[in-house]
Formats: sequence, structure tokens, C-alpha cells
Amino acid sequence: MSSAEQHAIDLRSDALVSPTDRMREVLAAAPVGNDAYREDEAVRSLEDRVAELFGMDSAMFLPTGTMANLVAVSVLCPRGGEVLADQESYVLASGLGGLATVAGLQSRTIHAVRGALDAAAVRAALRPAGWGVLPTSALIVENTHARSGGAVVPLPVLAELSLLAREHGIGLHCDGARIWHAAVATGTSLKAYGALFDTLTVSVSKGLGAPVGALMLGDAERVERARQVRKQLGGGWRGAGVLAAAAEFAVLNNVARLREDHDKAAAIATRLGRQPMINAPVETNIVLVRVRDSVAVHRACARQGVGVFRLAPDLIRIVTHRDVSMERCLEAAEVIAAAIAQ
Repeated sequence: MSSAEQHAIDLRSDALVSPTDRMREVLAAAPVGNDAYREDEAVRSLEDRVAELFGMDSAMFLPTGTMANLVAVSVLCPRGGEVLADQESYVLASGLGGLATVAGLQSRTIHAVRGALDAAAVRAALRPAGWGVLPTSALIVENTHARSGGAVVPLPVLAELSLLAREHGIGLHCDGARIWHAAVATGTSLKAYGALFDTLTVSVSKGLGAPVGALMLGDAERVERARQVRKQLGGGWRGAGVLAAAAEFAVLNNVARLREDHDKAAAIATRLGRQPMINAPVETNIVLVRVRDSVAVHRACARQGVGVFRLAPDLIRIVTHRDVSMERCLEAAEVIAAAIAQ
């Protein structure tokens, strides 16, 4: 039995969103070139479009957000350098040690509250250059913050961190896989976010519905160096235009509708919150639920055709997206509530 058959209502991730029929038509009609030679018209169009949306100089299309983050931080930090990030950030918690094993970077962690790093704590943690001391080269933030339940990091917090980074001459990278969700939830412009960071990564396959891809943004010099790093990681594209065309369609057509996914998550949280079980406030499209035994809840939900993600032994994650309607989300909430109550 396939995963889709097992999970008639699949809320494990918003990366499960399937392309619409219109997106498939765009994908099929896309011009195809060789992006390794910068000759793919659709890739160039996507990169220019997203760079303009965020008010940044340049952008580069990559297969995954994990690779995009790795490439971005690699061009911010010299090999053997140090980065700071919060202890629950995706790049450290879910990157399988790529910063260390691939980029050759040392990382140190700082406690954050729902993804928001305290500027004073960051300032205290910075290590200046000096004999016998590895200086801090970059700071990493994440918006929205996945392991805090899709929390939006407030713009003033990010602005303060940006000023701090510039004051101390260190790079500031944002893992913005779901920054689209943050913009929709708060009404913040994408350019307001882009103005704060030296490098930024965005996903087009989480929620937006493109089948593959992420972009890394920055100034022209950094992005050009990043192309070399992408190639070293095996990320040279041949015929990537079909994927880039789908990604551009997603960016143009599927951002505003993310509010519907936020509403679905809020509805699920309202139902489950009666017990109460919600582990964190729901701001966007992720619901974290505290349970006694996530394995048992996961199995009980799967038996009823509902897919949820086990984030920890006592925590499950629910992620809403376009492919599951509000009605089906409410059905899932009843199944999940029953599974937890067992």
C-alpha cells in the first residue's frame, strides 16, 4: 500500500503539496536550457523574479532548501569559521551536520524563544578575532521557525539582529523556507525582510506547491561564489527550466492563498485545544501537539488514514497545506483528538 493510500488525509508536511493542473501545463511548456552555462531562460526568469520580490541583487535556484542553506552559509563564512544559531534551528537540528562535515564550520548555539534570538545574548556570545580564539563569522536566524510551531520572528527582533551583525562585521543568514508564511501572517513586505540579511534562502516546495526547489539570495558577488559551491556539491542543473517554470508559477500564484492554510491550522488547534494539548501558539500553518506517546498516536492516526509527523517522543506535528481542505482538516482533528485520548 502506498503512502498516499495509507494517509488519505496527509498532514505530515507542506512539502507534500502536489502541482495543480495549471502548474503542470506551465511545466510542460517551459523552455529548457543548461543552467550550468547560465543558458536556461526559465531559471534566469525565476531567479530575477524572486530577487526583485525581496529587493536583493541576485538569486540562485537550487534543488533543496538544505543545500541552499549550506551554500549560503559557506559563502558567508571561511572554512574553519564559526557560526551562531539557536539550538532548535533547522540548519543544526535537521541538517545532519552539514555545516561541520561539508562546509567545515564550527557552530555554537544560543537559546531562543520561539525562534527569536535575544540581541544581548548574541552580543555576549560573539567572539572577536584574537590569538587562540576562533572569531564568529556569521549568525543564522530562521523565519518562520519550524520547531516552534511555525512561529513568526518579529520584524523588530530581526532588525536589531541585523544592526548587531553589521556593527560587528559578521554575516547574517536567514533560513526563510517559510518566510512567505511570515509575510502573509503579518502583512510584512518581502522587501522589508530582504533588506535585513546578507543571504536568504526561500523554499518553493513547502506550501507553494512547486515539485522541487529553493533559492538562495544575496548580493551579486556572493551569489556568483555560491554557484561555485553549488557545483562542488553536485548542484549543476541540466534542463532545470521545467522545474523553474513551476517554481515561478508557484511564487506568482500561491503565496496569498497561504492564509487559507493558516486558518486551517487555527481550526485544528481550536479543536485540539479543548483538551488542552497545543504545545505552542499557532501563528501560521504548523500545529505542535504535546502527547504522552507520539508513536502510539502516530499509529492510531495512521490506522484511520491520517498522517501526522512524530517530532519527539512526546510531540507530534501537524502541517496544513493546499491539498487538504478545511473540511478534511476538521475530520483529521477529530481523529487526532481520539488517538490522543486513548
